[in-house]
Amino acid sequence: MIRTIRKLMALAVLLLPLLFLSVNLTSCKKDEGTAEKMGKKIDQAVEKAKEGAKDAKEKVGETVKEATK
Repeated sequence: MIRTIRKLMALAVLLLPLLFLSVNLTSCKKDEGTAEKMGKKIDQAVEKAKEGAKDAKEKVGETVKEATK
């Protein structure tokens, strides 16, 4: 009787963490929240600003080259 209880407790000790992990992983949502969407929009705006600055730098460089001819 005591052996059976020990075996069941050992099994419970092994299986409970796996159960909690599987429940935790399956409960994760794939949907983006408001903060995630806002973060993506900010990232896009920063990328556009970088591209704009790069274009402006190139145009200034071309203008300087033409002015110094």
